[in-house]
Amino acid sequence: MINMLAIARVIYALFGLSALVVSGWAMVSPAGFWSYMGLSVGSDLVVATYYAGVFFAVGIMCLLGLGHPHRYSGILLFMGIYKSASFVALMARAAGLLGAPAGLPEAGWTLTFQYLAMAVICLWVYRGLASADNG
Repeated sequence: MINMLAIARVIYALFGLSALVVSGWAMVSPAGFWSYMGLSVGSDLVVATYYAGVFFAVGIMCLLGLGHPHRYSGILLFMGIYKSASFVALMARAAGLLGAPAGLPEAGWTLTFQYLAMAVICLWVYRGLASADNG
């Protein structure tokens, strides 16, 4: 039998710690961070900085989940849904369905499929925790 609490704690730790490191970098140097990722955020860094703050909060919520996996499982559901929605939107953009030319830069493809993988992981762990709650 799979020990879903142990798996959840590993996911919380990995996602939480990486989110704090990445979001900290993105808050301090949004243009530098996204440039390193192969993307340009332009000269107005408000949205990039806002996203970094949200990402930082996700990291904190994940770390709180280490001590109370069930209580903080909502962050897994949230990440699963928003990463799924982002994957669909990015694929639509890649297909040229959102008013932009078809395609994504190489970094865009990488992030798109990372989001898909993370969505699947988050939703799988959330479902496992919810199933454990129900017997």
